[in-house]
Amino acid sequence: MPVRPLNVGVIVKLEPDFSEGNVSYNPDGTLNRAETKNILGPHSAAATLAAFYCKVKYDARVAIGTMGPPIANQALQQAQIISNADELHLYSDRIFAGADTLATAEVLRLGVSRMNNGLGADIVISGHRASDGETGQTGPQTAWKLGYPFIGNVIDFHIDQESRSIHAKRLVVHWRISSSSTGIPGPCPAYSPDNCPQKAKPNKNGNL
Repeated sequence: MPVRPLNVGVIVKLEPDFSEGNVSYNPDGTLNRAETKNILGPHSAAATLAAFYCKVKYDARVAIGTMGPPIANQALQQAQIISNADELHLYSDRIFAGADTLATAEVLRLGVSRMNNGLGADIVISGHRASDGETGQTGPQTAWKLGYPFIGNVIDFHIDQESRSIHAKRLVVHWRISSSSTGIPGPCPAYSPDNCPQKAKPNKNGNL
């Protein structure tokens, strides 16, 4: 029996390029993205590279989505360079402005459900966190809204396409003592944030 193709969804975020040292704010204290130099976040870049790994190893179909103003399309274009994605999705509406993490997760949930020609995703990958937020909540909340198991602190993974399952290697840090890794199996679909941003640090043009 032929194995059903693997569908991968990636959630990325356009973030300020703090290396440039010039971040602009609006009078209400929110970030002025139009006047601030932006780049695909390093954690998002790592997630995008993980999706490219799936494309090469499993011949997966990759869809990438981001929520934000029209300028957030820059993140999609940079992610496209890294992953050779099949679909790019921009979720943009003025009503999203100032959304908290739970509202953002609801938008992303609907976005993921429409990825890959409406088939959704067998595995959703995102960055561990965003440099301009650092909450780390959007990923787990999106997984909860999708009804997907959440597998955090992932540093490596393998997918069994026949059984539709994932085996993830997770980083476990023992505070002030040491760090180790542990393996954990899980069913697909699943949600996993990539925890190794050092794998992929794109330059200002989105190139690795």
